[in-house]
Amino acid sequence: MQFDHLKNAGLYDILSGEARAIILPQGIFHWSGRAKKEAKIDATIGSAQGKKSLFLPGGDDSTCTFYLPSVIKRMNSLDPEQIVPYAPINGLPKFRSAWRDWTVRKLSPHYSFDPECIGNPITVPGVTAALSYLARLFLSPGETILCHDRKWENYNLVFSGAQGLVVRSATLFSDGGLDVASFADAVRDIAKTQNPVAVVNFPNNPTGYMPSIAEGEKLRDELAKVADETGRKIVLIFDDAYDGFVYDPAAAPISIFGLFAGAHPGIVPIKCDGASKEFLLY
Repeated sequence: MQFDHLKNAGLYDILSGEARAIILPQGIFHWSGRAKKEAKIDATIGSAQGKKSLFLPGGDDSTCTFYLPSVIKRMNSLDPEQIVPYAPINGLPKFRSAWRDWTVRKLSPHYSFDPECIGNPITVPGVTAALSYLARLFLSPGETILCHDRKWENYNLVFSGAQGLVVRSATLFSDGGLDVASFADAVRDIAKTQNPVAVVNFPNNPTGYMPSIAEGEKLRDELAKVADETGRKIVLIFDDAYDGFVYDPAAAPISIFGLFAGAHPGIVPIKCDGASKEFLLY
């Protein structure tokens, strides 16, 4: 399989060995395409689709996912097409679009960026899953991922224990504020041997620290310098599980991801959000 879009975007070379080996057999598309055009019943996706007239008394010739009418009666008149089929692999399109709009809306009052730089998110089982998937996409076992020294202890479990990565720490604090130099120097050092991947977590777990906008701008500018000096891509993963939980007027009120979106061609910012925490859904 050729990943032409990734190559054209300059992202293919920073993928891990595992990510480059991912394939999707063309036979899946071949047979599902034929089934949609030629078959009365299409069961190529693990559920059956066909005309309502094939299984519903008085059903018309519109296509739907087959279901048991006796079961649907207990679903409070919900639309069967909303509850019976598999959910799309990347998540429900309306949810993904709504979350993107929400991200743009909450960042826009505080940062200047091109909204087109932010695409529709991929829905995953939570922020921890997102961090794990991203580490697998961009790093191979034995390579280094950078975090701050004050970090959620499960970073070691997810990155090192489960995936065999080396977790390197940069100093979080210096002189009562964010230690930008320590982080930038560590990224510069890692870039000697690999395209660096780094994780930032603000408000920080466990300290609760949120940088000021000025500190975020300084971090962005220093990482841009590193990208220019080294010619490497910097994949910067934002663990934004606690996005918006800010109570200090001197701190940035929302994720500093807004400072990095489209800011530099050598920096690839990726935002990981968690609905359950951000909206207190529990």
